[in-house]
Amino acid sequence: MNRQLSILLVEDSPSDAELIGIFLEQSPLHVHLHQVDSVTSSLDAIDQAAACGEPFNCVLLDLGLPDCSGIETYRRLAGHAPDLPVIILSGNTEDGLALQAVQEGAQDYLPKSEMSSSSLARAVRYAVERHERALGQKRLENLERDMQTAATIQKRLLPLVPADVPGIDIAARSIPAEATGGDFYDFFRLSNGRVGTMIADVSGHGLGAAFIMASTMGTIRSLVHNEADPGEILTAANQHVLAETGAEHFVTAFYGVIDPHRRELVFANAGHGGWLLHDCGTIESLDSPGGFPLGIVDDHSYQTSSLIRLKPNTSLIMLTDGIHEAIDSSETMFSMERVQAALRDLRGASAEELVEGTLAIVSKFCHPRLPLDDMTMVALRLREQT
Repeated sequence: MNRQLSILLVEDSPSDAELIGIFLEQSPLHVHLHQVDSVTSSLDAIDQAAACGEPFNCVLLDLGLPDCSGIETYRRLAGHAPDLPVIILSGNTEDGLALQAVQEGAQDYLPKSEMSSSSLARAVRYAVERHERALGQKRLENLERDMQTAATIQKRLLPLVPADVPGIDIAARSIPAEATGGDFYDFFRLSNGRVGTMIADVSGHGLGAAFIMASTMGTIRSLVHNEADPGEILTAANQHVLAETGAEHFVTAFYGVIDPHRRELVFANAGHGGWLLHDCGTIESLDSPGGFPLGIVDDHSYQTSSLIRLKPNTSLIMLTDGIHEAIDSSETMFSMERVQAALRDLRGASAEELVEGTLAIVSKFCHPRLPLDDMTMVALRLREQT
């Protein structure tokens, strides 16, 4: 432990305080020692040190003080500063009280009659290290609890898959690499029976990506309700992402609108393509030039595609790169080729079978390795008109 430790000594005996100071000077520890002679003055010293941004790392506490004695001495100090590690300095008749203080939360106790430079240094070092480990574990538990809360909120933000859209069979699933992720998708019921669908992937994953995801989802939903075309929606979303992240994150996105009655599709993409899987097994890539990810180029104008005529039983497939970039234990990537092969094998399947079947193939490929990135897939299959 090479860093300097700030130690508060609460001791009313000048000779004992001097001896403790000598022991600490002789120890390998780098110590700044501040000494007071009462519980009241110790509480003031703790508050002043914290206010200056230089809190104490440890307290050496004598139990017999002018304004308090016995176990109540420890209780007053611990009640005022519960996060400070305390070592009890016990006299010849105080071992029982010192042990009681340890049982109530003190880090250690050291009989004055057995004190030496090495024993005092060891007690201080262990007390500080144990306390810091405990604080680290507590912070980790709090973070995990916050992550689980964020994951619950994020799952609620993802929409339920519409089950009663005339002419279209829809399925979607998102598997975050961590408790929270940066992938999202959405569906929108538009006028004249049309359906809008969105998939997007925020750079990175974890809590930061999840916050960007939630913010971007809210913006896109408000734009879609105004029935803007796909290019206009991505253009406005791009400015939102730039304003929110300052180029620290980017978002790839694909937004398409299907008219199941006319069997027509228009779309716009921001660095994120889609595919059409035809019933015969052929796969058609949906991409357009100039589709930079959101949050990269300021004032960029995204273009809506030309109208695409769809055949019956054609499926619109959208997925994030966590699927084709998934790797197995030998560092082999799943690849786009394997994704397309899986889709061809599943041609003619329902939207749900396409999604679940593809993700099952990816999981089997990666097993026992867990995914390193979020994996999200959306499928919309155009039904035969009756």
